[in-house]
Amino acid sequence: MFDKIMKILTITEEVDSIDNYRASGSLFELGKSDGYEVDIASRNFAYSKIFRKYDIFYLQRPRSIDLETACLAKKFGLKLVVDYDDDLFNVPVHNPAHLGLHSEEIDCMRDVICASDLVTVSTKSLKDEIEGQTMHKNVQIVPNSLNDSIFELGEKQNFNKVIVWRGSNTHAKDLYSVKDGLNKIIKERSDWTFVFMYYFPFFIEKEKNVIYTDWISPFYNYMNQLKSTYPGIVIHPLTENKFNKSKSNIAWIEATHAGAACVAPDLPEWKQPGIANYESDNGQDFYLKIKDLMEKIDDREDTGFEDSKKFIESNLILSKVNLKRKELYEKLL
Repeated sequence: MFDKIMKILTITEEVDSIDNYRASGSLFELGKSDGYEVDIASRNFAYSKIFRKYDIFYLQRPRSIDLETACLAKKFGLKLVVDYDDDLFNVPVHNPAHLGLHSEEIDCMRDVICASDLVTVSTKSLKDEIEGQTMHKNVQIVPNSLNDSIFELGEKQNFNKVIVWRGSNTHAKDLYSVKDGLNKIIKERSDWTFVFMYYFPFFIEKEKNVIYTDWISPFYNYMNQLKSTYPGIVIHPLTENKFNKSKSNIAWIEATHAGAACVAPDLPEWKQPGIANYESDNGQDFYLKIKDLMEKIDDREDTGFEDSKKFIESNLILSKVNLKRKELYEKLL
């Protein structure tokens, strides 16, 4: 057991969803615990003047710009913890994020990981990939979770005839993989509203029951916006590739927060209680899974929401997941 106040320093550039799940959001809550202090700074902070105050330096998705700072932290005797929520070694060419991940950037990322004392990741597949890429001996899974000091899971299943897809252009190909099934159900069920949050792809039919909404920041406003649409179903199609196999099931957690059922592929991280899994890259099966949930909502039958809620309450709320963080950090020191 660590017998003094543990002081952690992390940096953030913007309070986006990943920062909330993996960095400032989760660590801010950790800092409320007895025996912990967490400071959140910007990248241009004068680290050399303050490093002596801290025990741990935490970097989420460190890149080449962070390599020098990571080395400086190690020089001052801090334990270096790095965290990843995506497989940045295997970002597909069609993903806009691929443009910034040239070979030099990947090499720097690998160097930061190898210099770290602990690597935390969101999924088992991501743990396996980073261990294979770096041979690091201390890669641990800390799953994404709902911040239960701010948000609540939906009290009960929504039976509203609303389907939501939320995402950015980085998921355009994922959505394209099921476009035929999605367009088919849009035309068939004009009594349902289809909401596309933050990105509207050209291949989706522009019917009267299709709505597009802009991104609302910060993250807390986005979560409230999602919940205020009162969705009956949240869909999260993903193509089957190495990058997506490491993706965490955040969309399912957010769907359950909003009181909705969730349709997602049968990839490992998405085989969870209550999720309606469709066969990956099979637009017809995607269509059938949505159709089945729609009929259940029409008849006010159980959609799997209660199973999802029970599992997340028991395993994926931040107050419980932060116990895992505490355990890992105390072992380091």
